[in-house]
Amino acid sequence: SLSGTVSSPCSDFLIIGQAIYNLGPAQSGTFTVRFTATTLGQRVCTLNTGCAQLPCTGTAVASNPSCSVQPNGLSFLDVGIGDREDATFTLTNTGTGTIAGTVTESCVDFSIAGQASYNLGPGQDQTFIVRFAPSQAGYQTCTVQVGPGCSTVSCSATGVVGCQFQTITLDFGYVSRGET
Repeated sequence: SLSGTVSSPCSDFLIIGQAIYNLGPAQSGTFTVRFTATTLGQRVCTLNTGCAQLPCTGTAVASNPSCSVQPNGLSFLDVGIGDREDATFTLTNTGTGTIAGTVTESCVDFSIAGQASYNLGPGQDQTFIVRFAPSQAGYQTCTVQVGPGCSTVSCSATGVVGCQFQTITLDFGYVSRGET
C-alpha cells in the first residue's frame, strides 16, 4: 500500500480537490493541478507527490480582452403605440482575457429586457434583448452602450398609431328566439 499527499510549495500551482491518496497494489490516483498566473512570464514549480517530484511549468501572458457585437444595428418598423417588439444582439468575447460589464441605454421608448450584465471568458458569448415600446408615433433612434472596448448597437424604430375604435353600446332591444 502507498499513502501520501500531493502538495505544491508554489502559490501559482494549486492542488484542486483531493490531495491525499491511499493506494493498494496496481491502483492509481488522479490529481488536478491548477495554474493561476500571479505575475507575467514563465513560472516553474516542483510538486511533492510523496514518491517522486513532479516538475510543472506555465507561462503567464497579458490578457487581451476584445469583443464582437453582432448585429451592431437593430430596426423596429411600424410598432403600434402600446405594443412592443423585441430584437436581439450577441456579444462575443474574442480576446484572451475576461470581459465584464452592463448593457445600458438611455432612450425613453427603448429598454434592455432580461439580463443586462455580463462576465464572459475567452470564446464565450451572451445574447441580449432590446425592447421597443413606443409611447408616441414617429421615427426614433437609440444607441445601446455595450461596455468598455465594445462597439455600440444602433437602434432605429418607428412608432405608429394602430387601429383605434371607440366603444359604443349597441342596443338590439327584445328579440324572440330564432329571429334576427
